Amino acid sequence: MHPVAQHLPTPPVIPMQETLARRVLTTMFLWVGFGIFLGVLTAPAGRGLIPIIAGAVAGVIVLSPLGIFFGLLGGSRRITLVSGVVGLGLGLGVDLTGVVRDGPSPAAVGLLMGGLIGATVVSLYYRLPRLVLVLVRSHVR
Repeated sequence: MHPVAQHLPTPPVIPMQETLARRVLTTMFLWVGFGIFLGVLTAPAGRGLIPIIAGAVAGVIVLSPLGIFFGLLGGSRRITLVSGVVGLGLGLGVDLTGVVRDGPSPAAVGLLMGGLIGATVVSLYYRLPRLVLVLVRSHVR
C-alpha cells in the first residue's frame, strides 16, 4: 500500500442490499406522492372530501408497486421528479386552455407520462451508452 494511502480515511462500507433497499424505498415514496397527487387531480369535482381521499388512496395503491419496480430497475429519482413536474406543468397549460373537455385531466396525464418518461426513457438513454462503452472496453482489453 502506498504510504499516503495509509493515512487516508476509508469510506464506510455500505452493504449492497442496504443501498438497494434505500433506493427502492425512496423511489416508491416518490411514486406514492405521484399517486396521491394523481388521485386528487382525477377526483370528481364538487362531490366533497370522500372522492378526493378515495382517489388519493387508489393512486397510492396503483403507483406504489410501479415505484418499487422502477427502484429495482435503478430509475433516477431526480430525473423522474423533474420530468413529472414538467409533465404536470405542460398538462396544466393544456388544462387552462380548455381544449380538452372530456376524458382524464391533462394535468394528471402529464404528471403520469412525465414520471414514466423520466423513470424509463431518460434513464435508458443516459445509462445505455455508458453500459455499451464499458462492455466494449472490457472485450477490447
